[in-house]
Amino acid sequence: VGEATEGVRQALEPILGQVMAEGPRESGQVVSEAVKQTAAQRKAEVDAAYTHARSLPGEVQAEAFKDIGTRIRDDLSNRPEPIVIDDKLTPFASQAIQDVDNRIAQLQIQNRAQAQSKGILLPEDDLTVAGVTLNGVDQMRKRLSAFRNQAFGTGNKTDGRAVKAVIAAFDSHIDNAINSGLFTGDQRAVQAWNNARAA
Repeated sequence: VGEATEGVRQALEPILGQVMAEGPRESGQVVSEAVKQTAAQRKAEVDAAYTHARSLPGEVQAEAFKDIGTRIRDDLSNRPEPIVIDDKLTPFASQAIQDVDNRIAQLQIQNRAQAQSKGILLPEDDLTVAGVTLNGVDQMRKRLSAFRNQAFGTGNKTDGRAVKAVIAAFDSHIDNAINSGLFTGDQRAVQAWNNARAA
């Protein structure tokens, strides 16, 4: 054990010969802290990438959201291992897919802090909406993410995985729309969006 401990200690000082940790326990703490710092840095980079994409003008055409609920359900059902959504067994996934039908497909993106429509809040009686800004798309996704967090929060992993599948199908649909000519506006936003998704 002593030899192994010394080996670990020496392995942690390969460059400058400085002692990074005295033993396995300390080395674990060093690694854990490094992982946390790296994760925080990566999250900040991803957030910055999305912020940049959303800052560029443009919108996803309303056509992209037509029948999006049906398309997501088809994606979930046609997998090699289909995702089953059941009101009792996967209640939050059930709410998520209903939200897709009742809000996203109808372009009802709620923002009670905003008095008038600016491409994010789309009133129920507005039937002339041309498209949805990337901020609006992000708001849609945040709603689905809230269902995922609630599902995992209850300890129902099956429900959590089902909501994750809904989100993945939503992301795939939006990616396809943005990259297939259904995005109008600053074309730099397309690459910025793809960079953010890749990150």
